[in-house]
Amino acid sequence: MEYRNARYFNETIIDCEINHPQYGWIPFTADPKDTGAQFNVATLYTRMANDPATIPWDGVTLPQE
Repeated sequence: MEYRNARYFNETIIDCEINHPQYGWIPFTADPKDTGAQFNVATLYTRMANDPATIPWDGVTLPQE
């Protein structure tokens, strides 16, 4: 799964955009416990968590839009 703009929302959840095969770039929230997606979210989460480009959580929970 291709992703961009990965940023921790809090200590355990990462917000990003994924490249959906039908809709193009869409917002996505990766929770490693998520089992409802059509792909393995835990694998994507691990990739983003290990990516030095993923912006760390700054200690402030961002408001959901």
